Amino acid sequence: MLISIKMCVCAVSAGNESVPEWNENLVSPGRILYFVKELKKRTNKPVTYCDNVHYWQDDLKEVAREVDFISIHLYPFWEGKSVPEGIESVISGYHFIESLYPNKEIVITETGWATKSNHAQTKANIANEENQKIFNNVIDKWTEKNNITCYFFEAFDEPWKGSTDPYEPEKNWGYYYVNRRPKSIKQSRQTT
Repeated sequence: MLISIKMCVCAVSAGNESVPEWNENLVSPGRILYFVKELKKRTNKPVTYCDNVHYWQDDLKEVAREVDFISIHLYPFWEGKSVPEGIESVISGYHFIESLYPNKEIVITETGWATKSNHAQTKANIANEENQKIFNNVIDKWTEKNNITCYFFEAFDEPWKGSTDPYEPEKNWGYYYVNRRPKSIKQSRQTT
């Protein structure tokens, strides 16, 4: 059986988290800027670059001026915040970038909450399905109310990521397990 798939490309990104010091394949902000400019010459789609909030404050100022919209990642889970603190952190992070670039559209291209943790970076008691549901539902309602485009990370767990420890958070962000079985708590909307 042949399946036909129609693809819709709404934007193009010049990279994803390529500037942070933890990345094994670092790309300089100047190189990101070069890629943004080259993509803009070669496509009629909006061009962006995706990275964590604090890199847009200093490192990516020139990139911010050139992109068609700013794509931010907001992960308060990695900062060890509780769910209420995490929700406030996402909202304040968004408004912070909005204040730096008031004439640019801002899209939250990644946010979410892990459902397991091995204590290595984040306490295990904040990593569970109930907290994921609360965090994602509140952020979903806030972004919908404020007409903010937001993508939740992620639809499915990725057990191949990171170390061999099954409780490593990097593996456990999905609304669904890798076998496509939903986690026990129903979420509010679809994810990317």
